[in-house]
Amino acid sequence: MAKEYIRRMIIGSPYWPYTVGGVLLEDDMEGIFSWAGSGTGAYTCEQSRTYRYKGDFSMHLKTRTSGAAAGDIVGARRAVSIIPTKKLMLSLFYYPVSGEDMDTMSFYLIHYDGTYKHIAGCTYSYTDTVWNYLNSENTFVAITGSSQNLYPAAWHSLALTVDFANGNYSSLVSDGASFDLSENSYYQGLTTAQERLEIYFEIKTAGETPVETYYDYVRIDIV
Repeated sequence: MAKEYIRRMIIGSPYWPYTVGGVLLEDDMEGIFSWAGSGTGAYTCEQSRTYRYKGDFSMHLKTRTSGAAAGDIVGARRAVSIIPTKKLMLSLFYYPVSGEDMDTMSFYLIHYDGTYKHIAGCTYSYTDTVWNYLNSENTFVAITGSSQNLYPAAWHSLALTVDFANGNYSSLVSDGASFDLSENSYYQGLTTAQERLEIYFEIKTAGETPVETYYDYVRIDIV
């Protein structure tokens, strides 16, 4: 059993050699489906066999098909515990079925400490073909030099590293392109929510055609 766990760690993330503190979460979507969906209308958030990076299952998100409109969203979140060492790396593989009708695709790490919600996130704009980060004013700002034309119907990799102990980002790595975010702070707002760490993924439509993305091998590493 221990050998199988190690094997999945190695296959699961292209960034694992650079982690030093251990694994907080590893979800290959093979077991119990632990994600909660939200969005506009009758969205889809499910475990799926259609496209998988490795193994038998991935997570499938799709915006509503009935009454579809521009600005429809679908998201999925999962809550996990957080530890005193709070520099964390979120890494995963994702498969956007088509980019033509996608407006944005977003990835978040959200830490609730009992007083503040610390929201770190990045989003890819299909209109501008650039990556953006969520700044301290709760506004997405383009990352300098981050232009990428993400190929549709293919697996892509992403790693977002956030230093929750010091209130700033560290880096974003997308398909091997690395962007230094260490001078940038994330958003913090007052909250009474219970302490936890959340992962949240979201896609948004640009027009009236539904959009969908698959996700696999989601990890949080302590770095």
